Amino acid sequence: MGNKNCCSGRASLMHNKPIFNLISQGSLREFKNEINTKRPEELDYLTTIVNNLEVNPLGYCMICNRDKMFKILIDKKCSVEVMNTLFERKKFHILDYICSVGYIETFKEYLPIYMNIEERHSIFSTNTINLEKSLLIISNSNLLPIHRACQEGNLNILEHMFTYFSTRNEIPLEFNIESKDDAYGENCALIACRKGHFLIVKYLHERCKANFNLLNLVKTVLLLLVEKVIF
Repeated sequence: MGNKNCCSGRASLMHNKPIFNLISQGSLREFKNEINTKRPEELDYLTTIVNNLEVNPLGYCMICNRDKMFKILIDKKCSVEVMNTLFERKKFHILDYICSVGYIETFKEYLPIYMNIEERHSIFSTNTINLEKSLLIISNSNLLPIHRACQEGNLNILEHMFTYFSTRNEIPLEFNIESKDDAYGENCALIACRKGHFLIVKYLHERCKANFNLLNLVKTVLLLLVEKVIF
């Protein structure tokens, strides 16, 4: 997935291109002034290096959790495809990252964009997803984004995923609570139990009606954290 802390200490990072310092510092007004006269193509191919990861302004907004700046660049017609191409060079999965660290506002901005890309490429269904063709799923990752949210205890991410897809006919595997991870064959319920995330377990049981009776690949059922949460 890449380094979970790839933007840690970001406020102290100094870049030789002003726009990246403004993103790092969260200077919204100055950021707007900086990009005002620039064309989207200029911004798409303006890059800096963060922990060996080459990013453009759109990508840097995501890893720094600058959701307002991200939206401004999207409205300016900056290219998500160019951003993803840069990430893919280092096998960095941005959706995994924001679900792991719990960047809820950035996730809310990005999820509809992600879905539009996936639908445009027609690579998902309710039962399967082509991991090789996906722009954002990394083939050697055992965990899907929804698994990472549950593993890290990010209830806000899980809640938004579940609510967002509650009225949709199709739920991609990366957002389906019953999807199983490749390593252990566990769904979100078993992952949350194994990691000891009480609130995630409670939400999955009461709101999502998740399956807690699933056997994992070694044919064992994990003990639930607190019996009264489930029963």
